[in-house]
Amino acid sequence: MLLPLALAQFICSYAASSMNVAVSNMAHDLGTTVYGIQPVITLFTLTEAGQKAPGLEPGDEWPTSLARTHALGYNASRRKTFSYRLYPNKEQQRLLERHLAQCRWLYHHVLAERRDAWQQRQESVRLYDQHATLPARKAERPALAGVQAPVLQNVAGRTDRACKAFFRRCAAGEKPGYPRCRGAGRYASLTCPQGPVGGKLDAGTQRLHVMNGGRVKLVYHRPLEGTPKTATLSRSSTDKW
Repeated sequence: MLLPLALAQFICSYAASSMNVAVSNMAHDLGTTVYGIQPVITLFTLTEAGQKAPGLEPGDEWPTSLARTHALGYNASRRKTFSYRLYPNKEQQRLLERHLAQCRWLYHHVLAERRDAWQQRQESVRLYDQHATLPARKAERPALAGVQAPVLQNVAGRTDRACKAFFRRCAAGEKPGYPRCRGAGRYASLTCPQGPVGGKLDAGTQRLHVMNGGRVKLVYHRPLEGTPKTATLSRSSTDKW
């Protein structure tokens, strides 16, 4: 009998080369002087060598005298997803199924808390308020203690994003569709926003270290590049992990 399959996804962040080195090298090659850096979308304004910087501020228009000015748009980082097949044993599969069940229970309760707060008191529940209630929920339901805290926080984050999307559609005049409860087959992933904590990949032994779940076998078919930021364990629509 074939072992059940699982899929692990890692979202990695790529840091580009140092800005200062890149700018210095470009300025040296062009014989220019760097005089301005705009935040958010980094913009380097380069003038001819020996020309004084005009002292432009972010958002100012360039004067016509800077017709030969060079500009460079720079994207500091990007994200990419790496997916790997997992082969959990029967015990690990049962553990992951229990974690999914606990996360689905939490999803329903935090969603009901938001709904009741608005219907009964006309109040909005913030995401961080629900994060603060997680220790009390663990005391109420001890099975939640077996799930990592970042994974439980991600569950509350899912309801927050679903409610924000609902109100955004209402404001746009679209058909809103209030967030609904998830059936056993519709909640099929565990996400840890802290990648190395939720799942540490060991390329040498081709194993994924899952907290509270042990070492899970995987097929390491491509190297993992960059620094993992998010780890997600997902179950397929055919009930194979």
